[in-house]
Amino acid sequence: MSTGPKIRVTPSVGTANRKQCKLCGADITFAKRVIADDGSLLCQFCGAQGASAGLESLLPPGAATPPPSLPVPSVLESSPPTLAPTPRTFRRSRSIPAAAWIGGLVAGVLLIIAGATWYALRPSWDDANRAKLDRMLTEADSAYGRNQMKEAFYAYSGLVDFVGTNPVRSTFVGQQIDGARERRDIARQKALPIIQREEAEARQRAAAAERQHQLQLAAERAQQDELARTRAAEARQQEQREAREQALKAQRLKLEVARQGFAKSADYARFKRDRDAVLSTLRIGMIGEDSAYRGISHRAEAQR
Repeated sequence: MSTGPKIRVTPSVGTANRKQCKLCGADITFAKRVIADDGSLLCQFCGAQGASAGLESLLPPGAATPPPSLPVPSVLESSPPTLAPTPRTFRRSRSIPAAAWIGGLVAGVLLIIAGATWYALRPSWDDANRAKLDRMLTEADSAYGRNQMKEAFYAYSGLVDFVGTNPVRSTFVGQQIDGARERRDIARQKALPIIQREEAEARQRAAAAERQHQLQLAAERAQQDELARTRAAEARQQEQREAREQALKAQRLKLEVARQGFAKSADYARFKRDRDAVLSTLRIGMIGEDSAYRGISHRAEAQR
């Protein structure tokens, strides 16, 4: 048995949980509402005014009846007042279980241990280059043992330069490199006179090669100069030949022009007439002589 209307606020998300008043249809999702005995939901105003006509059955037993002059709210006549929504604030627990704290702590410790193990066991520079270091050290020690100080000095110098500033983690390798530095200094002191003599000889050879190179360049320049002079002389001769040919062409052209002019002159016409007359006289004389010779020949043959 109900002891009175229950008023509560129920939050909702979306439209699936939306609550409405059964009488006026007002949205009472986030508003205070009244739950009737039959389980229907009413807004606070309709619940207070439920004693009007047609609503007595919705009121809980013993509720006071409002005066008849009080109007009954209706959806068609007026809209009921809407109460300001009072959503409930939900607070989630931010506490983390102890098992999670312990698991995270263990994972962090394991990660630190793994990193330290990798850093301690990672291959160092001397481990990665151990074979080359051993080979270079063996070659240098072999030259040093044969008393070939110059070769030993160069070999130890190459080894020390190869190591450079790289970190050497192995104590044994570090001692070997330190010993190589000491033997390099000893070999340098012993090989210094040989190196200086060879450097002096190398400088002399370089100077001789430079002189030979300069002589070769001088000979090539002299040859080029001679070739240039020869080409210049040939060019001058060619120019002279072309000049003579041009002069001959001009002379022949002048002679041809003079000949053509003489052929058109009156003197040439008179000379031509005289020539033709001489030639005609000679031709007639030759014909007569030919006839005389023929007559003599005929008579001679007749006498035989």
